Amino acid sequence: MHLILPLRYNPTSKVNVLYSLNEFLIPLGKPIKKNTYHQFAAKNSLMDIVKEQSKDFTTVTEYPVNIELHIYRDSDRRMDVGNVSVIEKFTTDALVQQGILIDDSWKYINSITMVMAGLDKENPRVEYIIQEKQNVEAPV
Repeated sequence: MHLILPLRYNPTSKVNVLYSLNEFLIPLGKPIKKNTYHQFAAKNSLMDIVKEQSKDFTTVTEYPVNIELHIYRDSDRRMDVGNVSVIEKFTTDALVQQGILIDDSWKYINSITMVMAGLDKENPRVEYIIQEKQNVEAPV
């Protein structure tokens, strides 16, 4: 199963929310970077994209699965790999809500791998890939 997700939420020319922990977490002692309205709108937009792309997916029956995120950045500026974990969380939650995944606990998801896959200025994105069980048991 393969989803192609945006790296940013841009509903207008003035609103630009990167799906990044830096945009969604409020660091201690620092001012809020984004209006919470735009954060909720960005989350809902991403979850709607996931629901649309996964509507023809079948329910995963072989667990645990492995998830890979392939990140295609829009520029060479510095970017922490782990910051896009917000995309993984929102996407996985949407897949659980859709009934594609049973749950997002360790019994069902064995690993999450994030890979900086390259630069794509025209189509920055995150490719979310579910690799179903391949005879690997989750630890007990």
